[in-house]
Amino acid sequence: MDKAKEKHIDITAANVQLEWNMEGFWTPCKLEIVSDASDDSKEYFISILLTELGIGEDKITWLRPE
Repeated sequence: MDKAKEKHIDITAANVQLEWNMEGFWTPCKLEIVSDASDDSKEYFISILLTELGIGEDKITWLRPE
């Protein structure tokens, strides 16, 4: 979320689903993000999530704030 703040991407909420991996650690496997971010901002944030957390675009769901 710090990376989102740095780029002024407003994230209202985020829900993370975790799974226990073979190395004995909890790792994120699914992410729901509530934001009205632009497509460019979403692409930037997706690249950060992939690089730093290993969450691929297929595991991320974007929702609009109510």
